[in-house]
Amino acid sequence: MTSNEIFELDTTSICELVGKRFMVSYKEERNGKVESVSRDKKLIALDYTDKQQVNHYIFSDGMQHFKVPHAQLVTMTQL
Repeated sequence: MTSNEIFELDTTSICELVGKRFMVSYKEERNGKVESVSRDKKLIALDYTDKQQVNHYIFSDGMQHFKVPHAQLVTMTQL
């Protein structure tokens, strides 16, 4: 499943992706610079806005949790 397919899913369908692994690319600020980061992570939770749109994707690499704002997510491909 590609980023475009994932971003077009409705609320119920996107919840079914929790617990699955993804190759994720997102923008992250490091030392005052915005860089693109790519990592293999498991989607463990979703944070929603009041309008039931995904606000943050919460991923884990097994040791650390990463809360990625929807606006900073570049690509998300299911493995």
